[in-house]
Amino acid sequence: MIGVSMVVAAALAAPIPPSPCRPEVVAPEKGPRREAFFAWLRIPGKDLDPEIASALEKGQAGERLALRIADIDNDGAEDYVLTTYEGSGGYLGLWVFHRTNGGWALVEESPLENDLAAVHDYFDPLSHAREVLLRFCGKTYLALLGGAGPNYSREAWLWQGGKTRLVCDPPWLAEQRRAFDVLFRHRLYDEAHGFLDDVQATCAKEASPATWLWMQSDLALTAYRMGTFADCLEHVGAAERSPAFAAADATVRGALRTSAGLCRAALDRPVASGSQFSWLLELARAPGRQAVLDPRFNRLLTAIVPDAKIDEGLALRDVLKQNLFLPDDTRVVDGRYVILSGCRPHDCGSKGFAWIDLATGKSVVAVNGLVASTTLAAADIPPAVWSGIDQTVGLPEQEAVTFIGRGGEKNQITAPARHHPGP
Repeated sequence: MIGVSMVVAAALAAPIPPSPCRPEVVAPEKGPRREAFFAWLRIPGKDLDPEIASALEKGQAGERLALRIADIDNDGAEDYVLTTYEGSGGYLGLWVFHRTNGGWALVEESPLENDLAAVHDYFDPLSHAREVLLRFCGKTYLALLGGAGPNYSREAWLWQGGKTRLVCDPPWLAEQRRAFDVLFRHRLYDEAHGFLDDVQATCAKEASPATWLWMQSDLALTAYRMGTFADCLEHVGAAERSPAFAAADATVRGALRTSAGLCRAALDRPVASGSQFSWLLELARAPGRQAVLDPRFNRLLTAIVPDAKIDEGLALRDVLKQNLFLPDDTRVVDGRYVILSGCRPHDCGSKGFAWIDLATGKSVVAVNGLVASTTLAAADIPPAVWSGIDQTVGLPEQEAVTFIGRGGEKNQITAPARHHPGP
């Protein structure tokens, strides 16, 4: 055990260069400047956006509208930036006002157009604080949510000269790697992996070969800590296939080899026993509690979800987690079979299901059109579980269903006839 710990520590030696700057979050304005601006907004006769007008008319400006003062267009002068959240999806709404002698003037252009329509602002996984605007190295950036849920990244967008562009320069990449490292050291491995995976994907062309290889190494080690060993080896393989690998520093090549060795050795480990997840029984005594927010949930995913990618390269574990986010009440049958079900926020047609036998550790999971198990072959899934999947997620009549086994292998199967009571 000591030897393994030493090897893992060695694999952590990814050099993260210090950034010349640290980001400063632009906080919502309070006090006289906010009061003066809103007093001006309330002067009759203005052609205001309906969202702003509605908030003012209903006396909800303090709840629905936030004001930040920053040089958002990076022209050297401070702007008044008003934000809100629109629609059931909570999309970011943003208006920019320039100071004038008589008050303020709305800027007709907005950075949230074209490619940045229907976006969300970034929120920190540790503090859960929204960032929206950041000052960094003399510039003001829009901090937006990037990547695919449930583990997002932070994207910085620079708005200047009427154009927006994604920021991937060396100082910002150093800051992104620092933020990843904070998540990693807090053992938020799923969050850290999702964060850095999007960074390396979106900034692959701009990142130096050495930086990109180190990000692959960091991702491989993080996947090892998550227990997603096939994903770990995918990151190693991507690094080894890159043109830069042969000429790379021996340290990064060694770190990648170390992670590969750890992950290959771990592929055949037995699945965790069901007794480790007896905490799920607590959920049945707390209706409406979200299992996905429990810090132990990611370990459960590692045990019950095969390490596989599905639609558009999304990890099955991530899809299931999102599809269980709005939970039905947890059910327990015979004191040992736990059934989790739910759907995705703003898309309750995307459903999730998980069945766990706490006595044996056997389990089955399902999302729309797909069933998977780390412990059972398709033919060994109990009839009552098939019925539960059909009642919760739905099984297509006379159509094949994709089944994913423990090793991530995919097969097309036909679900059995559905004449059984639910689990």
